[in-house]
Formats: sequence, C-alpha cells, structure tokens
Amino acid sequence: MEAPSQMLENWVWNKESLKLLSSHYKDSSSIEENLLNDLIKTKNAGSGMHNMRQIMFAKMDQYFHTNEKVKKILKKNFTIKQIY
Repeated sequence: MEAPSQMLENWVWNKESLKLLSSHYKDSSSIEENLLNDLIKTKNAGSGMHNMRQIMFAKMDQYFHTNEKVKKILKKNFTIKQIY
C-alpha cells in the first residue's frame, strides 16, 4: 500500500501533471502559471521539520540502548503501571 504512493509522489510535482490534475471548480480554467510555480516551490516545505523529528527519534533510540540506568529498568520487565 505504501509503495504506490512513494512511486507516484514525485511525478505529481511536475508542471504538466499539475496542469492535468487541476482546474477551477466553477469554470474549469487552467491554473495560473504564477500560482503553479508557487505551488511547486512549496514541495519541500516542512521537510526540515520531518528530518528533525527523525533525528530526535534516532537520538532517543541511542539513549535508550546505551544508558545503563535504562538497561537496568528494562531488564526487570516492569509494567507501564509500575514505572508511572
């Protein structure tokens, strides 16, 4: 299910594809060139935040797997209720 979306996520940002997929809802006119260019520029908006989120997950993972205190807790097989 994920593979098709990953394969198709890039072609939709081509001008030709966007022109085919978009039109005004009332009169079916084509999207304006300047709006189309602005839309394409937004493709990578937010990618920095996504990358920072992934880095945070990686750092947490490294902490959990290298911190001796955490390792001791995990070895005792506590339940969530006991920890909190």
